[in-house]
Amino acid sequence: MFTSDNGMSWGVDGFPLKNVPEAGRLPVYFAGKDVVEGHTNALVSNIDFGPTLADLGGTSMPSAHGVNFARVLNGNGGGRDWMLEDHPVGGFTGGGMGHSGPWWGIRTPTWHYVEWRGPHLFDLRDDPLEMHDVSAQNPDRMARFVNMALDTMRAQNARWVIPISQETQDVLASQ
Repeated sequence: MFTSDNGMSWGVDGFPLKNVPEAGRLPVYFAGKDVVEGHTNALVSNIDFGPTLADLGGTSMPSAHGVNFARVLNGNGGGRDWMLEDHPVGGFTGGGMGHSGPWWGIRTPTWHYVEWRGPHLFDLRDDPLEMHDVSAQNPDRMARFVNMALDTMRAQNARWVIPISQETQDVLASQ
């Protein structure tokens, strides 16, 4: 396995460094016995590395929060249906842009919802570079993603609050 920390945003939306949703992607490469050659767009997270490496090594991590994605590496499909992304504290963004502030999102293989300085929703099938926010045209989908995040945070007894913009609160109230 070869991977790194998440990358920089390299100027996307004017942010040169990290701590913004645009810098959330993470490269990962696997090679070895039973790992098929090729690439995948399967949805996985860095918290999935432990259970996956344990499985590949012939053991398990039953108390880990991650999801084993060895089936993806073996060419048998898999990956997550969705995942919660969050940065509850935020951080330095560089370039005189100050502090990012907290943000969170829900990512599926086909959609990416981000709550950061307002709601942002991207249809990854038509817009893989996330250039066109379609949140205004999809209030029902927005509400579903917000409720998924809130339900997850409650189920995990999260000790931090995910910020929800007034615009998103208005959409939820109208549902």
